[in-house]
Amino acid sequence: MTSPFAPTRRLIGAAFLVDFAVGVASLGVTELGVLLKASPFLLGLMGTVGSAAYTLGCLFSGRLSDRYGRRRCVVACTLIVSGVWLVVGHVDRPTQILLLVPFSGLGLSLFWPPLQAWLAELTQGGRHELNRTLGLFNMLWCAGLMLGPIACGYLWSAGHLLPFFAGIGAMVLVLTIALTAPRRRVSAAPGDPPDKREAPHPRAALFLHLAWAGNFASWFASGVIKSLFPKLGDDLGLAPSLVGWMIAAIHIAQLLIFWLARRTDRWQYRLWPMLCAQALALGGMLLAFCTGRPSLFFVAFAAVGVCAGVTYVGSLFYSLHGNADEKGGKAGLHEAVLGSGTLLGPLVGGYLANLTNMRTPFLLVAAVYAFATLAQVALWRRAAAPTADVEQRLAAEVKLRS
Repeated sequence: MTSPFAPTRRLIGAAFLVDFAVGVASLGVTELGVLLKASPFLLGLMGTVGSAAYTLGCLFSGRLSDRYGRRRCVVACTLIVSGVWLVVGHVDRPTQILLLVPFSGLGLSLFWPPLQAWLAELTQGGRHELNRTLGLFNMLWCAGLMLGPIACGYLWSAGHLLPFFAGIGAMVLVLTIALTAPRRRVSAAPGDPPDKREAPHPRAALFLHLAWAGNFASWFASGVIKSLFPKLGDDLGLAPSLVGWMIAAIHIAQLLIFWLARRTDRWQYRLWPMLCAQALALGGMLLAFCTGRPSLFFVAFAAVGVCAGVTYVGSLFYSLHGNADEKGGKAGLHEAVLGSGTLLGPLVGGYLANLTNMRTPFLLVAAVYAFATLAQVALWRRAAAPTADVEQRLAAEVKLRS
């Protein structure tokens, strides 16, 4: 049994702390924008510029960590993000927030791809053990992102600076973990699973692209909800604590999916789980467009969380499994794809809300899910066509010979 203080467990704890910090501070940024009378488009733009910096940073941070080390990148993240949140808590105009959030996005890009690669390198065993490690990692970061908005709802009511101080405190703990975790795997102890170097799955590249398409749609949806729903909730007269719980529904459902995915390998290299999850999320967005009841918003956002769990766990696993020499680079691309979803969702959704109303972005998200599903089916059919042609030629040759 793995010790709770093993290097991989400590890094997983750091993932929990960072996403708790992100959850509490990000909702604090949005609530601060609402307090300062930011327009829906400006609220969406805040999410967009932060995600743009994060996405661009992820294209390079994984490779930077491959070359210069995981620890240096994680330490830099904690220092940059803490500094930004310290300043954001004291602004008095929404345009000042807009100028600061790209730096927090850039700082966070130095954390996730390096940490994911660091975890994969410290994990001993083959595909099964990697799945268990990543499953626990997914559960813990998701729990952090789930608890962060809930905590922010209560902290914000007590004082507008408290969410940012809570985020900074969590980052200080992450800094301590990063400085004490080993840079590379130590020698295996008796009883540890053997280190199995497995060949990539024959359709690994196809499934990676399928998962990326679904993950983009999931994080597009998440970006729209987190950036714009606080404004809709304010218009509906909902308390900030209740809005926090509704946003947390995404991660409550996501956490359940991560727990299930960790217990079995049967979902791997199969298309149907992604298609079913995306259909569920599409229905959830249609429900959110039609309802005004808090309980139904919770159900709708939970449906998005189910889909986000399925697509994320697939995207991360397919990025790291079988990629021995470029884990940081692949993890960076995985994070860049989801970052592009959280970039475009608030931007396009906020612009659409300005033109129409605060509910129309939910229809936009439903359309994105539909488009992603069609793209996945097209990719699957294109990949299956050459295989069918080969089988037909082989059957014809056998028939001629006989």
